[in-house]
Amino acid sequence: MLSFIINYPTTKKGKSEWNRRFGLNAYYAGKHPQKRRKDAEELHMIARAAMHKAGIRNRMLDRPVKVRFYWDDGLDCDNHAVLGKAFLDAMKGYILPDDNRKWVKMVSHEFWDGGAIKVEIMELGEPDEKGRRKPVGTGKFETIEVTSVIGAIGQRVDLGHIAPESMAFNRNGTVQVDGVTYQTAQPDVFAGGDVVTGPKFAIDAIAAGREGAVSLHRFVHEGQSLTLARDPREFYELDKSNAVLPIDCFDAPARQTVAHDASKAKTFSNDRITFTEAQVKAEASRCLGCGVSVVDPNKCIGCGLCTTRCEFDAIHLQRDMPEASRMYRTEDKMKAILPHMVKRAAKITIKDIKEKCAK
Repeated sequence: MLSFIINYPTTKKGKSEWNRRFGLNAYYAGKHPQKRRKDAEELHMIARAAMHKAGIRNRMLDRPVKVRFYWDDGLDCDNHAVLGKAFLDAMKGYILPDDNRKWVKMVSHEFWDGGAIKVEIMELGEPDEKGRRKPVGTGKFETIEVTSVIGAIGQRVDLGHIAPESMAFNRNGTVQVDGVTYQTAQPDVFAGGDVVTGPKFAIDAIAAGREGAVSLHRFVHEGQSLTLARDPREFYELDKSNAVLPIDCFDAPARQTVAHDASKAKTFSNDRITFTEAQVKAEASRCLGCGVSVVDPNKCIGCGLCTTRCEFDAIHLQRDMPEASRMYRTEDKMKAILPHMVKRAAKITIKDIKEKCAK
């Protein structure tokens, strides 16, 4: 259900002027057509500004609507015909394809009681393709007495007029982007942060900004790929139940426990005791078992030296063309080097002998 608020004068003098200008009686009194046209344009502007403020975007609805007006301006209910028509005309071309009977099934005018609020009783509709059930109106209303009403409907994306028509949005109003490049349906527009994810942590928005900056830098340089060598941030937990080797066979010492000073137990002083030298060494030797090794293909030259540094053999290189070369561990390098050294030394010796014989 879409709703927006028209802010008209609240003072007695202001309401009187409002009624003289826009009440149906003023039109019966023979207001000049040019004056009526000017008033209608002003009302259109007021209505569209109210819709924009309420976060209602300039996008056509795909189904008929029922329009209800709630008034508290002092006019009789039947005296709102001019205002209702002007505001309905403002919706046409903004959220309604037309204001004929095909798209507007009902228009009603009701009074607004300042000491109460009238709410429609909602119920859950049928599940959509994702299994979510959207609240739908039942046509039943209930009046609740209140002293004040606070609008607390959560956050809503408000891009104003900066969003191009080709930009795609999700059902909740957030912008649709590529999960890796943060590129929108408009190729030269990138988005990130709450406008994409909805309300979330600041660190997530910062991370999205960094990745978006990388995409922007590549986009403005012709020939650059937006996806090459990007980290998709896909982390998979180790399935210990299907591990080839038993998990308990790995050297996995327990985390070191911090000791406490009993003399400071009932004071406001910090009673934690720092690690001893032995505990620091034991803690530093622990393999955290992150299971993830990120390599920048733009910097890696494939030397394989990193595979020899991890004492837990957690880093491995996977070559696309293993037949093109042979790789050896650093500890086994002499096995591969010595035969070549001997062969090379023999060739040099034979060459020296031939040169001496030739002289």
